[in-house]
Amino acid sequence: MKNKKRWQQVNQVFPLFDKDITKEHVNQYWLTKPYNLEIPSILGNCTLCFMKGKNNIINILRHDPKIADQWIEDERKSALKYGHTYLKGITIEQCLKISQMPDLFSSVNLEDLSPAFNCSCSS
Repeated sequence: MKNKKRWQQVNQVFPLFDKDITKEHVNQYWLTKPYNLEIPSILGNCTLCFMKGKNNIINILRHDPKIADQWIEDERKSALKYGHTYLKGITIEQCLKISQMPDLFSSVNLEDLSPAFNCSCSS
């Protein structure tokens, strides 16, 4: 009950969304710069956010398995305290193990991935 009250006090602010700035606007902005951050857009602010979907998380981990370390640790603590994981029915650790299995198909380019669900950080 204490956490529920705390979260009721959180004030979410989406300044870009409030100004009707879309992902396309942001991409156009970065095209005007003389440099490239070389960060695939699927990684965004939250590298393994559940909103990306299980399959995208597995593909991200194929490219950079070290990303999983902090998420696995955090998920373990959360599972112990609250009894849940980030993804329904599978842990980040299990996703990491799947990502390390031989890829029977073609390699996936992270630039070709889109989040499974729309959220404020990917729109």
